Amino acid sequence: MSVKLFKSPARTAICFLLLGGLLFAVFHSSFSNPPRSDWWALFYHFHLYEELPAFERALNIANYDVWGHGTYRPLFHLVLYWLYLLFGPNYYFYHLVAFGFYLLSVVLLYRLARVLGAGRGISLAGAAVFAVLFSHFDIVIWTFHLAVIAGFCLFLLGFLLYREYLVSGRAWLLALACLLFLPGLLCYEIFILWPAAVFILLFSGRIDAGGGEGFRDRFRASICWIGGLYLVYGAILAYTRSRSPLSGTAAGLEQFFSFSAIAFSSAVTAFSLVFNGVIANILPFLVSPVLIQQNIGLGGVYLRTSSYLHSLLAGRSAPNLNLLVEPPLVIPKTLDLDSLWRAVVPEINRFLSISGWLIILLFLAGVFLLWKRGCLRKPGPLLFTLFLLAASTFTLYHGRMSTNFPIYVLRQFRYQYISNALTVLLAVLLLDRLIRARPRCRRLVYLFLALIGGVNLLFLRTHLEIVNRQLTPLHRLLSEIQVGLDQGRIRPGETIEIDDTVVARLPPLCWNKDMAQFMRGTYQWLWRPGPGAAIAKDGPGRTEP
Repeated sequence: MSVKLFKSPARTAICFLLLGGLLFAVFHSSFSNPPRSDWWALFYHFHLYEELPAFERALNIANYDVWGHGTYRPLFHLVLYWLYLLFGPNYYFYHLVAFGFYLLSVVLLYRLARVLGAGRGISLAGAAVFAVLFSHFDIVIWTFHLAVIAGFCLFLLGFLLYREYLVSGRAWLLALACLLFLPGLLCYEIFILWPAAVFILLFSGRIDAGGGEGFRDRFRASICWIGGLYLVYGAILAYTRSRSPLSGTAAGLEQFFSFSAIAFSSAVTAFSLVFNGVIANILPFLVSPVLIQQNIGLGGVYLRTSSYLHSLLAGRSAPNLNLLVEPPLVIPKTLDLDSLWRAVVPEINRFLSISGWLIILLFLAGVFLLWKRGCLRKPGPLLFTLFLLAASTFTLYHGRMSTNFPIYVLRQFRYQYISNALTVLLAVLLLDRLIRARPRCRRLVYLFLALIGGVNLLFLRTHLEIVNRQLTPLHRLLSEIQVGLDQGRIRPGETIEIDDTVVARLPPLCWNKDMAQFMRGTYQWLWRPGPGAAIAKDGPGRTEP
């Protein structure tokens, strides 16, 4: 019997409407926050490309990589350029679009849990917990990483369509799934192995069905379409890279294939999945207070690995913002953050290697014991989720190995979103099996999830307020310029001058000095050239309407 992708009882729809309303009420105060950090260098480059022909402009934006890290995410910055074309300086709509995709990802995660066999109640509870995890506040309100959320949604929808293809045998569903996978791959490189996960769904369906009618045809079709998908992806990569004015280098590529590098990345992946993905989500105060400089990152136990930051924490007497949340630790903009950890990198790496491999060995031992006891019947959904989780997280850490310290990647909120989603999905599948085997545990499970959701909601609201306070002065500055343009107080021929030194007088989150090296001026690049808009002149810090 065919599974309808969006067939949902009225009560489920009401639950999602209530959840959406709650999230909107929580996030809405941040919709007036201006762009920050990487946005400003990107706005500047949008202006540089303005005079280019449309296709050449698109290629330059697709290959945008000012750090030269060699990342490949051609749709990542094109998505942001489309936002810029549509809404210009009206950044409220940037937030609205990012928030809309975030809600969509919550709904699609619920649907995937249901299709993989989890019950409605536990799937709803898991989706609700995922939606309020405090570590997601940054990726949602920053808006710069919209393509990560959009790419994730494309893959979730593609997997749902592929699952429907396995049930119904309709070939157009397979084709549509692959057509969704392609832009998903082009949004973010950590999805590179995800299309191969369809074969886990294919083989697990055959095993569960005791053979499966039409398996051979579905297998051949899947091989052809997934193979074709990677060929098209490779062709796009080759063409866009051949037309790239600035991109990363392949120097040192051999290091990614060394046994020691793979072993270390595997250990860091395991540590991240357990600590960031499980422990920190259950006990978020372990990564509080957050650290603010040019960006905002996880703090808590991570800060205590640096003697300087540890001494700052020990020496302050600021009261908590509420019962559980400490005020952020704000450090000077001029301080080299990486230097605080550079001296202890060998010790940190040793700890990550040992703890990570202990986690891997314990995991393998646990799987073996469960298998021996017959507790891993129908393992397909679990293997599918584990593959997605391990593949994307390993790709992230292994790819970042040559550009950043591991602790940098571990501390970034934006890197938690994808792994959190899959960790929650895995937890939903396991808890569903527990509830089915021991129905008396149902209330205890829901109480536990409610506690996790409640604590995270408290942290979520508090950290949104922290970011709001940081960005309010910049919002006022940009709003005054926009009002002057709208009301005609700034007339054609007059010059707006934004003093470059203003960034030193604004809170730390208002300006990223590391990104400033790739641009001139400051905030004038928000306005597109054209009638009634502020356009940048050659002199830094000056705009003209």
